[in-house]
Amino acid sequence: MKLDDLVQRMKSELEALSDAEKILMEVKIDVNNLKEEAARQPALYAYWSERAALAEYLFYLADLNLKKVESGLYEEYSVGLRSKGERVTERSIEASIYKDERYIKAKEEVIKWKTIAAIMNNIADALRTRANMIWTLGKIVQDEIDALKYMDKT
Repeated sequence: MKLDDLVQRMKSELEALSDAEKILMEVKIDVNNLKEEAARQPALYAYWSERAALAEYLFYLADLNLKKVESGLYEEYSVGLRSKGERVTERSIEASIYKDERYIKAKEEVIKWKTIAAIMNNIADALRTRANMIWTLGKIVQDEIDALKYMDKT
C-alpha cells in the first residue's frame, strides 16, 4: 500500500476515533483470562502505537503546511500593503496573516493533529502500563496458587 493511501485511510480512521468506550475496552484487563490478555497485548500495542506514530506524522505535515501558508501570506500581505502605500511593519503583516482564513484553517489542522497525536500517544502509554499490569497480575495469581498448594500440603 502506498504511503499516500495509508495516510488517507488513517486520516479517516483517526478523525472518526471518538469512541472512548472502545478505547477503554481495549485497555481493560480481564483478570479471569490473563493468558488471552497477555497473548493479545502485543497486537494491541502495535495497532495503537502505529496510529500514534501516524498521527504525529500528520501533525508534522499540518505544521509544515501551516509554515507554507504563513510564508505565502507574508509575501502576499507585504507586497499588498506596500502597493497601497501603507507603512509596512512586521506587526501589520502578522496581524493581516493571523486574520486570514487560510492561516486560520491551516492552524486549526495543526491543533487537531497535535491533539489526536497526544491522545494516540496516551493510549500507547496506557497499553505499556497494561502490559506491566498483566505481568504483575499473573505473578500475584501464581503466588496465590503456590500459597494454596503449600497450604494443601500442610
